[in-house]
Amino acid sequence: MINLVSEDAEEIMDQFSFLTSNITFKVCKTAEEYRNSQLMEELDLCWIKVLASPDYRTDPRNEAAAKIARQLSEIPFVSERLERPTNPKMEEAAKKMAREHRTIQQSFSKLVFYHFTLSCTTRENRILRDALGEDFYRLPVI
Repeated sequence: MINLVSEDAEEIMDQFSFLTSNITFKVCKTAEEYRNSQLMEELDLCWIKVLASPDYRTDPRNEAAAKIARQLSEIPFVSERLERPTNPKMEEAAKKMAREHRTIQQSFSKLVFYHFTLSCTTRENRILRDALGEDFYRLPVI
């Protein structure tokens, strides 16, 4: 498990990049490891904000993630969370991930989206499911 407290933003993203590019990477298992991590929740929001930004550039390898992030950002409770001040270290980490290979970004987005569902209440998950479908975090890998 990556230590989100003691590692700097560069090391956090280097480790997530390595983790998500590994053929044995398991989205659900990894997200569960961070279930109660406030820092991971903050990283989720920072990454969703990066993906949803009109300045974020995509290609076919991560286009689906950007589309989901834009849809998430239009959901009122998510939009409210995105407007809150962000953790500078997690914001820096998300910006670093935006410079990684697009396929790695897509895999990281799967992790973030699934972890985000774990940090939501039952009611919020129902809203997400109604808006985006049951398994919206399952993004294609191209």
